[in-house]
Amino acid sequence: MRHTPLLMTAATAALCIVAFAPRIAGAPGPPPPQPRESREPGSTTPHAVGDPTARIREGDMAPDFELDGSKGRAVRLSSLRGDWIALVFADRLETLPPLGQVQGDLRKLGVRAVGVCREKASRVQSSVVHELPILILADATGEVGSLYGLKPDGNSTIRPAFLLLDRRGVVKLAVTGQSLTAEQIRDLTTARIKGV
Repeated sequence: MRHTPLLMTAATAALCIVAFAPRIAGAPGPPPPQPRESREPGSTTPHAVGDPTARIREGDMAPDFELDGSKGRAVRLSSLRGDWIALVFADRLETLPPLGQVQGDLRKLGVRAVGVCREKASRVQSSVVHELPILILADATGEVGSLYGLKPDGNSTIRPAFLLLDRRGVVKLAVTGQSLTAEQIRDLTTARIKGV
């Protein structure tokens, strides 16, 4: 009986070495995110893909916030409930994927695209001049990015993220820490909604 704690410690250490060996050895990371319903042990689930420090996970209620928008007025996230929301975070307006290219496909699915970037309200409102067909919200201070776990401590930039929210505001898919193309966002959204 005296050896039981020692055996448990050794077993735990062995599991940690096995679990983290690919990362230590510099092996490539997990495959690109694929939406799936199953949660087999060791599988890559769609929530928090690519960023284990993200605070938002599949099944969470998306934290509510209010930001100035590209249409010249403040918008509260909860006011958009009733539609599915493709919520895309980017550090700058230029780094938002060109969602206008897939906006028609998203609307056919009942999805509204909303971009959030670390810009001043005047900058996102001027984006209307460029006729961006999606709502863009100005997170000038990065406060909303921090709320969503996308602004690392001591870093002023917002990491990219894509969240798919259902009509009630529940996160159904979260891909954080990596940029996706508009087409990837469309394809992931289509797969998730049609799989529901």
